[in-house]
Amino acid sequence: MAGIIKSTNEKLQKKLPQLKEQKTVLQKELAEIKNFADGILNKWASLASEDGSLFLKGKLDW
Repeated sequence: MAGIIKSTNEKLQKKLPQLKEQKTVLQKELAEIKNFADGILNKWASLASEDGSLFLKGKLDW
């Protein structure tokens, strides 16, 4: 049992740097997506007039 645990821990330790790098990349992608979404919502809010709302509703319904 101890041998299996030791072997498993060694395998996990080898994968740890790759997983940390993957986590960093995913966190950056998430931040970019959040910023993009915030930009869209800000633009949408700036088009809060009735004409802008109708235009956006038409595009979203398409």
